[in-house]
Amino acid sequence: MHCWQVFEEIKTNETLKVQFLGAGNQRSLFVQIMDRVSDSQFAVDNYCLKGHSLKSFIVHRLFNCFAKNLVKELSAEASGAGQNCHQLLKKRKIAKLSGETRC
Repeated sequence: MHCWQVFEEIKTNETLKVQFLGAGNQRSLFVQIMDRVSDSQFAVDNYCLKGHSLKSFIVHRLFNCFAKNLVKELSAEASGAGQNCHQLLKKRKIAKLSGETRC
């Protein structure tokens, strides 16, 4: 929940979004932000037998999901695509899967 809240704040605040997208390694930056934010939330870090941090694993996986969705949104905005483009892509996919040759 905390990861989502932090990512939503970055996504909705234009200044933060520009700084975040301009960073060299967004995942590393996000992990560092979550480490600072979550220090008070997690009293103990959980580690597996091989020494992997559970918190780090979760933050990395959530970042991948959040970033993928953000990239889709930014791509749609940049290309001027809206609902019409989404519907067109959906029709093409249906046509392809049903074996039709034209869209």
